[in-house]
Amino acid sequence: MRFSHDYSKLQSRFFSTIRFYSPYNEGDVIKIQSPSKEFIGQVILKIPRRLKEIPEIFLQCDLETPQLTKAECIEKLRSLYKRDPPSPDDIVTIYFLERISEA
Repeated sequence: MRFSHDYSKLQSRFFSTIRFYSPYNEGDVIKIQSPSKEFIGQVILKIPRRLKEIPEIFLQCDLETPQLTKAECIEKLRSLYKRDPPSPDDIVTIYFLERISEA
């Protein structure tokens, strides 16, 4: 699983991410990569949800953008998908992951 930025949440033992594509399942052990880090994590929970139904506070925390409105968070998330951005009505996947070791 790749992250385009070195988000501070990647320093935590447990963290979440919102993804439009959802190839991983609960229990999967995966490599997690950011521009400067690489480690092994495990998918703890996988929750499908319409993007527009995700609470504003969760979007703000996940994107590390507490100053943005819900609409702005959705646009920021959409901007991370250059080729095929999700619409607010699309189902995305919320993953909760646990860091289990360094790669």
